Amino acid sequence: MDTKKKKSVGRPKKYNLDTNQVEQLSGFGCTDTEIASFFDIPRRTLERNYDHYLTKGRESGKIRLRQ
Repeated sequence: MDTKKKKSVGRPKKYNLDTNQVEQLSGFGCTDTEIASFFDIPRRTLERNYDHYLTKGRESGKIRLRQ
């Protein structure tokens, strides 16, 4: 068997954000623009690469409000 590592395709990620922090800020009700500003990245980059975490954070924020 071949034990070589596979090379990833495309550019390396320029931004390496803490996904827990993205979820947390989203759960607090921060807008995408506010979160992008906090991390000093373009809003569109945040939306493209971290949409799953934004959605997950907003859902957990709604659940907390209902309790």
